[in-house]
Amino acid sequence: MRDPGAYQVLIALGAVTRSLWCLFLTLNGV
Repeated sequence: MRDPGAYQVLIALGAVTRSLWCLFLTLNGV
């Protein structure tokens, strides 16, 4: 049985990683 809490943490980490990546590209002028 999977832990729904862990699944939400995974989604949150994915969203944060995507935001940081977009910020990184913006700062590099891409």
